[in-house]
Amino acid sequence: MYWFIPLLLLLLLNKPFIGEAGKIKTVSLIDNHEQERESLVQSLEGIWNVTNDNHSINIFCNVPGGIYSDLMDAGIIGDIYKNFNDLELRWIPRENWNYFTNFSVSKEILEKKAVFLVFNGIDTFATITLNGKEVGYTENMFRRYRYSVKDFLRIGNNNISVYIHSPIEVSIKEYEIETKRHDGIPVLPICLPDKYNGECHVNHIRKQQASFSWDWGPSFPSSGIWKLPVLETYDVVMIGDIEVHITRQSENKRWDVKLIAHLESFPNNTISGSLISKLSHYKNKTSFIVNETNIENYKIPNSGRIAITQNLIVPDDFVDLWWPNGYGQQILYDLNVSFNSSEHVSKSIKVGFRTIQLVEDAIENHEGATFYFKINDLPMFMKGSNWIPSNILPEATTSEAGEKRIRKLLTDANIANMNMLRVWGGGIYESDFFYSVADELGILIWQDFMFASSMYPASESFLSNVEEEIVQQVTRLQYHPSIALWAGNNENEGNLKHNQFGTADHYDLFKDDYIKLYADVIKTNIEKIDKTRPFVLSSPGNGKLSDEQGYIAEDPGSSKYGDVHDYPFWNNGWLPSSFPIPRFISEYGLQSLPNYQTLEEATDNPSTDLQYGSDFMEKRQHHPDNYGSLDFQLSTQFSDEKIDFKNYIFRSQIIQAVSMKVGTEKFRQFQNTIREDSAGLTMGALYWQLNDVWQAPSWSGIDFAGRWKMLHYYAKNFFAPILISGNVIDDLLTVFITSEVRNTIEASMSIIIHNYQLFKDINTISKNVSITPQNSSIYYQNEVKTLLGDNDLSDTIIILKLNIESQQHNLENFVLTGDLKKVTNVPHTTCTVTKKDGPDFQLRLKTDSYTPFVWLQTNITTGRFSDNGIIMTTKEKDVYFYGDNPDISIEAFQASIRVSSLRNTTQLI
Repeated sequence: MYWFIPLLLLLLLNKPFIGEAGKIKTVSLIDNHEQERESLVQSLEGIWNVTNDNHSINIFCNVPGGIYSDLMDAGIIGDIYKNFNDLELRWIPRENWNYFTNFSVSKEILEKKAVFLVFNGIDTFATITLNGKEVGYTENMFRRYRYSVKDFLRIGNNNISVYIHSPIEVSIKEYEIETKRHDGIPVLPICLPDKYNGECHVNHIRKQQASFSWDWGPSFPSSGIWKLPVLETYDVVMIGDIEVHITRQSENKRWDVKLIAHLESFPNNTISGSLISKLSHYKNKTSFIVNETNIENYKIPNSGRIAITQNLIVPDDFVDLWWPNGYGQQILYDLNVSFNSSEHVSKSIKVGFRTIQLVEDAIENHEGATFYFKINDLPMFMKGSNWIPSNILPEATTSEAGEKRIRKLLTDANIANMNMLRVWGGGIYESDFFYSVADELGILIWQDFMFASSMYPASESFLSNVEEEIVQQVTRLQYHPSIALWAGNNENEGNLKHNQFGTADHYDLFKDDYIKLYADVIKTNIEKIDKTRPFVLSSPGNGKLSDEQGYIAEDPGSSKYGDVHDYPFWNNGWLPSSFPIPRFISEYGLQSLPNYQTLEEATDNPSTDLQYGSDFMEKRQHHPDNYGSLDFQLSTQFSDEKIDFKNYIFRSQIIQAVSMKVGTEKFRQFQNTIREDSAGLTMGALYWQLNDVWQAPSWSGIDFAGRWKMLHYYAKNFFAPILISGNVIDDLLTVFITSEVRNTIEASMSIIIHNYQLFKDINTISKNVSITPQNSSIYYQNEVKTLLGDNDLSDTIIILKLNIESQQHNLENFVLTGDLKKVTNVPHTTCTVTKKDGPDFQLRLKTDSYTPFVWLQTNITTGRFSDNGIIMTTKEKDVYFYGDNPDISIEAFQASIRVSSLRNTTQLI
C-alpha cells in the first residue's frame, strides 16, 4: 500500500530513475494492422524517464507519449487547455528533452540474424543513443525510422536515450541556413500573424504546422515519442506495408487486384520461401482467392527491402461494392499476406472494391471544366467538412482515449449525412485507425499532404526528407478505400500567385521552389506509387488547368475550374448572393463560439473570464479580425440590445448555422445547373471545419468537448439525401428539391407562408411531385407578393415540407424572409418527456407563439437531439434524444432539460 513513496521521493529529491520498458510481445508495426509471426518483436512501450538539460525536471513518463502529456501527468504543469497556459507554457518547446530507459534483451533475440530498432513516430528532432553509442538522428515527425542495432545490443540490461532537440531552436537554425542558401532571401512568411500567439520559421521543419498555433488553435509544439517504438527481430523477413491496387475490367466482368508486399530484411541476406496472399469473401469465409509466389535464394539489396508483386483476378460475382455513406453498404474484405520459410510471418488488412474518378471535362458552349467525383461510375455530390487534428497533441491521437474521440467525430460526421472529409494539410497524417473507421463508415477522404499556408524550402536535404515522407505515407495508406484524392498542399498556389506573403519581389525563385517540391517530388512519387487515385497539386486550385499552365494557374481559385475556398466574413451570410457558384468548394465558413459549458471547462475564473471583451476571450480569439466580422454578422441579423455572454454565444451559433445552411443549399441547388456566365455545376461542399483542438472561437460545428453546435444539427438537415430548399431573390420565390436517391420518389410538397406576428399560416400551396433521381431541380416558382396578400414579407417565414409516403415521415425546411429584429415577443415554451426507450427519450415541445431557434440542452448525460435550433411555427413538435446512459430516469432527464430560444435565453447553460 506504500508503493507511492519512492515516486514521491523521486519527485521531491529530483533524482533520476530508470523506468521499465521492453516487454516481449507481438505488436503491430504500422498502427492497427494485425500481424502474426514466429519471429520476436519486443515492444519498448512502457514507463520511461524524461529530463531537461539542467535536470531541473526529471520525471516518469509514458512511451508512446509527449512532453506536454508527461508534464501534466507528473503534476509539473496543469491542464494545458485551461486559463492562459498556451502563453505561460512557452518555455516547454524551448527546452531539449531526453527520454531514456533500461530494457532487457534475451539471448534468443540476439541470436536472430536481424535486430532492428524501429521508431514509428518521433516528434521531431532526436539523437538516438543505444548503450552509449549513437544509432541515428530523426528530423521528420511524419516518417518511420528503422536502424539495424544487433551490434549495439547485449544480453541482459541495455539502455536507450532519445534526446529530442527543441523544435523552436532547430527551426531558427534551419531558417538561417535556408536564408543563406537563398542569397539572403527568407522563405516566407517568416512568422505567423501576431494574433495567433504562435511561433516563427515553422515552415522550415517537417512537423505539424498547426502545433505552432493557427487562427483556431493554440501553440503547443510537442516533443516526444508519439508512436510505438519496437525491436524487430527475425532471421528471414518482416512484412511491412501492403499496397493494393484495384481496377475494374468491366468488359471481362472481373476486378484485377495488384498486390505489392514490401518485405523488410537486412542487406546481403539471402532468402527463400513462399509469399501467399488470400482474399476472403466477406460473408462466406470458405470462399477465397489465393496466389502464391515462390522465392529461391533471393539476395536482399543494400536498401534492406524488396517488393513482391502478385496479381489476383477476382470475378464480378465474388464482389460486393464499397459505397460512400448514403449510397450503399461499406463492404470490406479480409486480405491476408503471409511469408513462409524457416519463419512464418503474416499480416491482414481490409480492402474494399470501388472505382473512383475525378472528372474534369470541358463544358460544351461554356468556359471552364467540370470537377466532380464518380464512385463506381456514379457521379456524386460530395458533402462534408474539413478535419483538423482531433487533438493538438499528436500522442493524444493514438491513445485509447484518442481513438475513442476519433470514432465519435467520424460517427458524428456519418450521422450528419457527410460522405467526404478533407484531412487538412496543416495537421498530421492520421493513424490507420482513423482511415479504417472512415472505411467502415463510408466517409471518403480528401487527403492533403502536410503543407499549409506557407512557402517551403527546396534545398536538396529538405526535398530528400519530404520524398521519404511521401513515399512512406502513400505506401502506408494507399489500400484504404476511403481515400479518394491526394492534394499537394493547402492554399499555397494562390498564396504565391496573389503575393499573400510578399513573394512578388522574388516570384521566379519561389515559383521554382514550389514546382520542385510539389511537382518534381510529390507529384512524381504519387504517380509512381498510386495510379488509381487522382492528384491535385494544390487546394484550392484549378485542377488540370493548373498543371497545363505550369503548375501556377493564371487565376488560381477560379470558380470555373477545380475547387475554391471562400469566406463571407464581411458579407451578409444569410444571403445566397454572399456565396460563389463554384465547381467544387472545399472550404467555406463563419465563426461561432463553443458552448458555454465547454468554455467553463477552460477557466478557473468563469465569472470574470467568460465575458465579452475579457482578456481571456481576447487571447482565445486568434482571428486577425478579432471579433469584428462576427460582430458584423450579429448586428446584421439581430437588434442591438445589450445581451449577456451566454446569449452572445447562442447568437453566434445561430449566425453560423444559418449561414452554412444558406450557402450549402445554394451549392446543392446548382449541381445540375450552369448559367450563361458559366457558373454552376457545383458538385461538392466541404465547410470549414468539423472539429476543434481547444475551447475557443472557431469555425467548427463540434466543439472541443464533443458537443454539437447548432451548425452540426443543421448540417444533418442540409446534407440530407433528399433536400427541399428555397430562396427569395428579387421578389421571386424559388423552391428546389435535390435528390441523391437513385430512383424516382413520389411525394407531396407543401409551401406554407407563415406570419409570425400573428402566429398563423396565411397561405399554403400543395402539389404532388415526382422527384427526379440524382438531380436538383426547380419544383415551384412564383412572385412572392402574390402569395402574401395584405401581409408584409418582413413579418413572414416560409416553411417547406415534403411528405414521402415510402419513408413515412416529413422533410421540413425553412426560408428566412422575415426581419428578426422585429421579433420582440417572449414565447412561453415547454418541453415534456413523454417516453423512454433505454438510453433514449421522446420529448414534446409546446409553445404559445412564433419561436425561432429553439435550443435544447441537458447536462445530465451525453448524446444528441434529433433536431435542434428549431423554428417553431406550430404549437407542438416532437423531438427525440439519443443518449448513451440507460440508467437515467425520465424524472431525472426531465429535470435536466433546458429550453431556450432567440427571445428567451434565461435557461441557457
